Amino acid sequence: MIFGLNKLGDILLEKNFIKPEQIYEALKYSRQSSVRFGESCMRLGFIDENQFAIGIAEQYGLEVMKPDETEVDQAVLRLIPVELLHKSRVVPVKRKGVSYIATSDPTNIMALDSIGRIIEEKGQTPGTVIVAPESAIERLLVQSSRFERMEETAENLRLEVLREAEEQEEVALEKITEGSSPAARLIDKIIYDAVSKRASDIHLESARDGLIVKYRIDGVLHRMVEPVEKRFQQVIISRLKVIGELDIAEKKIPQNGRFKLRLRDKNIDFRVSIIPALNGEDAVVRILDKGHITGDSNEFRLDLLGFNDDELAVFRRQVWEPYGMTLVTGPAGSGKTTTLYAALSEINSGEHKILTIEDPVEYELKGAVQVHVDDKKGITFASGLNSILRHDPDKIMVGEIRDPETAQLAVNTAISGHALFTTARANNIFDAIGRFIHMGVDPYNFASSLNCILSQRLIRIICDECKAPLKITEAELIEAGLDKKEYSGKTFYEGKGCRKCSNTGYRGRKAIIELLELDEEIREAIAANNISNLKRKVTESSMNSLRLKAIDNALNGKTTLKEVNRVTCG
Repeated sequence: MIFGLNKLGDILLEKNFIKPEQIYEALKYSRQSSVRFGESCMRLGFIDENQFAIGIAEQYGLEVMKPDETEVDQAVLRLIPVELLHKSRVVPVKRKGVSYIATSDPTNIMALDSIGRIIEEKGQTPGTVIVAPESAIERLLVQSSRFERMEETAENLRLEVLREAEEQEEVALEKITEGSSPAARLIDKIIYDAVSKRASDIHLESARDGLIVKYRIDGVLHRMVEPVEKRFQQVIISRLKVIGELDIAEKKIPQNGRFKLRLRDKNIDFRVSIIPALNGEDAVVRILDKGHITGDSNEFRLDLLGFNDDELAVFRRQVWEPYGMTLVTGPAGSGKTTTLYAALSEINSGEHKILTIEDPVEYELKGAVQVHVDDKKGITFASGLNSILRHDPDKIMVGEIRDPETAQLAVNTAISGHALFTTARANNIFDAIGRFIHMGVDPYNFASSLNCILSQRLIRIICDECKAPLKITEAELIEAGLDKKEYSGKTFYEGKGCRKCSNTGYRGRKAIIELLELDEEIREAIAANNISNLKRKVTESSMNSLRLKAIDNALNGKTTLKEVNRVTCG
């Protein structure tokens, strides 16, 4: 390795990455904080990690890694202990068939030499050192070590399938695939990894080059590994069909199933959906782990979902009403059902008969009678609701209002002395009202049935470990639809990405809501089907929109402006 003589400060100055006065400020900070000059520049916000990588690469006469052309070198990876890679912050990579050793710190000679010796002892030639930003190294390390960790864990891992048809008898997952190949057991490891990463869904997508594995974490999809070889694709899909009690031989029609696993003394429900696609069968596994939503308490409560104190007090008062409809709206994946379960859990004192009808039943609610929608057996939301009413319920939950018949029945139920909780897919409270009226529900009856309408979204929370202030330009404010005069100079935040958050910058989600309580004027506006008048009255009230709630969370350091724009409309 040939070390250049140019100082990093001169290189950054020559490339216009930094100003002369900033060099002296960074040097002063470096002496006070006992960190190197480049680190000082990044901490002070003078340069970003990409500019640092370019500068230090030129200083030592090295190349800069191009992430879009680079992948983990699996052959070399197997030669090096994963722990050493993480400790050294080094990862073997390959670009256009050529092997490299990627690092964010080429001055770490001891670590690079140690890894080089290991590779040579295994009969291989160490690749040339290449410089990469720290976040890129972290991303590659997570990618490279994920299945290594799963392999180590698999020996002691015991996933147990709980069969409801066998009176909850526990069956070891290994027994179902006893004697099968490691590829068949890969799905066990994927499930384990997804649960460990707090994923809500596992997506297995068929492609020409193999089976692509993605996890949905905090509402956003992340591709977790390189594609699984094409020849193993059907083995993995068949494995899912076995534990989901689906037809293995059927490959031309969609199938839906469910299963429950015991993992680390915790029961977790899963829903599996399989559809035929262009390159084979695709699958989505939904993970219904209550602990991910409510934290360590492992129970549903409204105060664990992220509502502020004023919203919480109003909503709790409404859900305790003896009759009327509580309507929660939002797009798919916005946490509507979770909110209803939390509400029902709080009023589930044992004094009320609680019945639910859902498609599917997502969580078991102790003490409640829960019914699955099954179109093949004639159990629809409408027919199920009709049957439920004959069981003298006090509280009823209808999973979703989808059709005019169910909408009419729900309204009639709510005005006839029952407390009804339900959801509808709509972007906001006004769209929800319009949807019911469009389905033919009488506006007067609908207004009379309503207790409140809640519209919600889930926003990602910035990781506490890597949160840092962020300078927002005027152009970015305009792009976000924010008033320059009001928000210029305001401090926003972002997550830089770290090991704790898997380099995403976010960890966890919280709910933001707009809650409409109905008074006489609002009921009259709904009954008259006068949406414009309704919007005016709501604007005059103290209700803040989802957009304003999200922006407040961004200014308070809970989320990012980018996340605000992703989740809400300007």
